[in-house]
Amino acid sequence: MSYRIVHNDRFIEEVLSHYKTQFGCDYEKYRNHAYRVYNYSLCQLGLATHEELAFAAAFHDLGIWSANTFDYLDASLRCMLNYLERHDYEKLRAISTIIYWHHKRTPYVGVFEEEVEAFRKADLMDVTLGYKNCGIPATVMQEIKRAFPYRSFHFKLVKLSWKNFIRHPGNPLPMFKE
Repeated sequence: MSYRIVHNDRFIEEVLSHYKTQFGCDYEKYRNHAYRVYNYSLCQLGLATHEELAFAAAFHDLGIWSANTFDYLDASLRCMLNYLERHDYEKLRAISTIIYWHHKRTPYVGVFEEEVEAFRKADLMDVTLGYKNCGIPATVMQEIKRAFPYRSFHFKLVKLSWKNFIRHPGNPLPMFKE
């Protein structure tokens, strides 16, 4: 399988630049995560680019930083809707659906199913450090990881998860959907 890695997407760069100060020292960690997820999504779909997936990659976890919360899906969606208010409804609907369902525990069935499933699996691949490869060859995953190193992104997630567990032991991972 041949796959050309996307190193610079104008939509991802535009969004992340807009929110750069909110990320602080986590900017590169999140940027790399967004690009890994985007590239894994594109690879699964056999695409070179996809505007809605790029925006979803940029916004999907943004609420962690914009609203300083681990229950971040609504905050991420608010940022996306405010930022993209002038885009057509169908694009907003696609991006919103991808973001909202990207932590669904079971396969998503519905509108934009192909994109949601590719993105959901891509995020899972990244969070599991590639343990769940979802059919992407190991050589491609390694190439993407080399291009966009983790930079302690997972350590950040563990810290946030632990803090949220202490504060909300009954709902330690509020972003997961059935």
